[in-house]
Amino acid sequence: MATKKDEIEIEKQLKELFELLLKKTGVKKKDLMDMMIRSFIKENLDLVSASDKKKFDKLIF
Repeated sequence: MATKKDEIEIEKQLKELFELLLKKTGVKKKDLMDMMIRSFIKENLDLVSASDKKKFDKLIF
């Protein structure tokens, strides 16, 4: 079982690796977040009612 110190170090290394990969791939955080948001919406769109969808008239469903 990981100690609190181990968990902190793991989180630190995850963030550092993420930043390194962003740099190496040339991907910006905003672009990645936009892709993740769109994917999340696509995967969960079935939870949105027809009346709710009317609020988002600029989006194509």
